[in-house]
Amino acid sequence: TSIQNMNGGRWYNTTVSMPNGNVFTATGSGTGLSTTERWSTAGWSVLTGISWSAVMAGETGYFTHWHPFVSLAPDGRLLHFGPTDTMHWFNAAGTGSFANANAAVPGTHYPKEGCWVMYDEGKVLVAGGGANTTPNPGDNSIGTSSKLAYTVNMSTNPPTVSATASMSYARQFANTVVLPSGEVLVIGGNSPGQKFSDNGSIMPCEIWNPKTGTWRTVASISVPRNYHSVALLLPDG
Repeated sequence: TSIQNMNGGRWYNTTVSMPNGNVFTATGSGTGLSTTERWSTAGWSVLTGISWSAVMAGETGYFTHWHPFVSLAPDGRLLHFGPTDTMHWFNAAGTGSFANANAAVPGTHYPKEGCWVMYDEGKVLVAGGGANTTPNPGDNSIGTSSKLAYTVNMSTNPPTVSATASMSYARQFANTVVLPSGEVLVIGGNSPGQKFSDNGSIMPCEIWNPKTGTWRTVASISVPRNYHSVALLLPDG
């Protein structure tokens, strides 16, 4: 079913479903790069109180507008928790508003092109991505990959950000899947961070245990899964 067009053209934006049935979307390359919008049955509205250029003021990184990490918190707000350092609370009501969450990505980790997943209510795991904010030179190369991982508990104010154990393999473009056990499976990715490439593909998978905060290496995939790959949990587990 075709619905109303957004006010801004976007690709690589981040979109989140809200508890009231509305939809929030932020930034992305195109005419919508500096804006956020909210969809309701009445159509799309630009949230003038959440200007992406204002959110990103002073932030560093080789991409500050592609696929920001934004997720719904248990209290109905949205938390922006990466890949840039400063975390923010978003309120998508009315014309929107944002505030510094008084939390930051730990260390020098720049988790752009890393993977993240909500593994428990209000709790997310972020793994891999860039080792720093400086890209490598060369076509389609976006920086040395990282093994680092951290968790964010969105149920506290400020959010509780904690480093967790590092993966055995540095990865970008990997996928995360929450398993029926509550553990998190990380699949694929490559180490040089090259888009559209299987160079340096990581074949072994890893599983993170939220109770112990540790990883174990498990069976390898047989086909590389890199840029724009997707992994999903099937009904049979």
